[in-house]
Amino acid sequence: MTSENWHLVKKLCYELLEANGMWNYSLRSEEDQIQIQVSWDKYKRSMSFDFIQLK
Repeated sequence: MTSENWHLVKKLCYELLEANGMWNYSLRSEEDQIQIQVSWDKYKRSMSFDFIQLK
């Protein structure tokens, strides 16, 4: 993934966080066999990602 694409993905994930009331959520792709867990730390005011390979 290029840095430009990653920037757009992070922006989209943040917009989804805002629309979801800053609650953690997951995006899952059965086709790519991956799950992305997006978390918000309200004390640090930062977003984090965990990538999980599905079986």
